[in-house]
Amino acid sequence: MRWRYGLWTAAAVLAVAGSLLAWQQLDHFLIRDPRFALAAPIEDEGGSLMLAGARHASLENIYRVFTPDAGRSVYLLPLAERRRQLLAVEWVHDATITRIWPNRLAVRVEERKPVAFVQLAGGETGLVDADGVLLPPVSTGQFKLPVVTGLRREMSEGTRRERVRRMLKLQSEFGGEMSRVSEIDLSDMENLKVVFPRGNHALTLHLGQARFGIRLRLFLENLAEVEQKLPNARVLDLRLEDRIVSVQADAKEGLPSAE
Repeated sequence: MRWRYGLWTAAAVLAVAGSLLAWQQLDHFLIRDPRFALAAPIEDEGGSLMLAGARHASLENIYRVFTPDAGRSVYLLPLAERRRQLLAVEWVHDATITRIWPNRLAVRVEERKPVAFVQLAGGETGLVDADGVLLPPVSTGQFKLPVVTGLRREMSEGTRRERVRRMLKLQSEFGGEMSRVSEIDLSDMENLKVVFPRGNHALTLHLGQARFGIRLRLFLENLAEVEQKLPNARVLDLRLEDRIVSVQADAKEGLPSAE
């Protein structure tokens, strides 16, 4: 009985050793055989890297991620590390990398989707996505997006994200009336403001932090009366339930006052 057990043990050991040897030989083959080497330069059209989905992201920066892999076996490519580097490229929201044997790569990029133009300090302009990520302006493509203020580069991404999502809530509640708004001020999360062009001037509307659509509809329903009673008003507070208030700057105190 013992000899049978010993025989089975020896067979198992030999099988494992044979598998390890075979794997080592395959591993060596995939690393050393020149047929698996990623050809350089990788950015040549029809070359060793097939790229899809990149419209605004820098092609140069994407190709640069894979520069260390040129001339090496695709088997050695660190997929997770290269994906992490791709996600650091401006405009790239997600990316997938697939080995195409024997010696090519397929890279698909999903770009960020801007939700607004943003005016930053110093007159700088750009774009921002729903996650609060600031994006550089682009020369190609046309975006029909609202303009927002009140976002800053020094803000954390989480703070910008919260403000942008509040803006998206406002945009959703405004519906088709959003086309009448020229600017959204996100500087105060408890009181979003919009600029509403009217003839040869513009009205700034204080909307608070909720009930944006309801407050806008009440304003529009009473717009003729508001303009009749407050012809010189330029800033209106819509946060009160039973009235629309004209807000002015107190020249002495520099504080808002209401009519």
